[in-house]
Amino acid sequence: MKRTLLTAWLAASIPYGVLAEPLAADPAAIVPPVPYRSALGTLIDMPPASEVSLADWARANADVGRNLRGHIDILKWEAANTVPADTVDKPPAGPPMSPGQAVALALRHQPELFAPPQASALAQARLDAQVLALSHSVQRAWINAVAARQNVAHLHQVAQAAQVGAELGQRMARVGNWSRAQLLQEQLVQSASASQLALAQQEAFGATENLVRLLGVWGNAAQLNLPAQLPALPATVADSPDLEATALRRQPELIQARVEAQQALAGVTAPHLQKWQEAIDAALQASSPSGESAMGVPHTTPALNPQDVPLTHALEKSIRASAQAHTLAVTTRSQAREAYFRYRTAVDMAQHQRQAALLSAALQDEVQLRYNGMLQSTWDLLASARARLQSESAAHQSQRDAWLAYIDLQAVLSGAVVNFSSNPSAAGNAPAAKSGH
Repeated sequence: MKRTLLTAWLAASIPYGVLAEPLAADPAAIVPPVPYRSALGTLIDMPPASEVSLADWARANADVGRNLRGHIDILKWEAANTVPADTVDKPPAGPPMSPGQAVALALRHQPELFAPPQASALAQARLDAQVLALSHSVQRAWINAVAARQNVAHLHQVAQAAQVGAELGQRMARVGNWSRAQLLQEQLVQSASASQLALAQQEAFGATENLVRLLGVWGNAAQLNLPAQLPALPATVADSPDLEATALRRQPELIQARVEAQQALAGVTAPHLQKWQEAIDAALQASSPSGESAMGVPHTTPALNPQDVPLTHALEKSIRASAQAHTLAVTTRSQAREAYFRYRTAVDMAQHQRQAALLSAALQDEVQLRYNGMLQSTWDLLASARARLQSESAAHQSQRDAWLAYIDLQAVLSGAVVNFSSNPSAAGNAPAAKSGH
């Protein structure tokens, strides 16, 4: 009877619209197709040397002469040939989904995480831990999905710049001003940028689908409307000297473990605990390797002498509960310190990469001015554009890493146990190599 009431209460907590939706397990349900568009185009062919004639050279020279800036017509070509509208997925109408809305939607499809009336302290602690874990996973997935989409939009610009270089190389090779090797070099740059764009599209699709799975949506609802870019990081980062205390107070499992340990220790006398500690010290001393250096020498399994301490049920229970509480407390303290250190490092890296991106943009402006004064070539201008785009990509990745570190820190301070992600992105800021002209 209690199970029936609980099931009915959980069902009542889910909005009617969710229950009225078609079942996701129904194979006959109509869903939109996977929106795949290839990012790999066809490389520009190198014309045979026999096709290069005086007429080709004269026609190309006349084309350049009609423009006051010479090869600036290539840049005009870039502006007139942006990515067609049908190659970029348009987001659904309405405001984009926020991280808080994403967590609420995920919880809506997890009725087992709703606390029933008059839940016990242990049940509430377990639910709190599960909700914290889900919230942490959803927010990380949201950040990864938004950052991946932002990276795709950025790499579209990189691919366009590479296409400009390949187009210019083809024009110069057609009239004999460039060798086949020089054109092939530009084509390799174009090929690499197209490959990066294709992999970025795959990563963005996978990141979005990971968020979709956590949200529990499908069909048209899986066409998520996410922001075009991540929000700006906080301008200031305040020190928090009570990190460990905050994490300990909010660790739901630790609170329950401490209560259980105190209750178990109440049934054991102080002399009994003292004998246990002495027996532990003796067992560890006997199992430790002898000699000046124990490096590489394995320890043997410590063995307790039953004559040293009587192993009662109350003692075993109290020792086990105390050890569990101690391990969880040490883990919580350590994770709080590591999460904060990771966050501060990630924020510093994001600020550093953003400053480097501003320097790259300023450098491109200077090259543009020198190009306008005929002091630098079109290739110098293209190289500076590639360097700027590369620097902006590093800034975007660092911004994503900083937000992920922030989410990890907030999760630890809220009482969650976090598996820290891999090392932050270490994308370089070296300028792209310039092509010859």
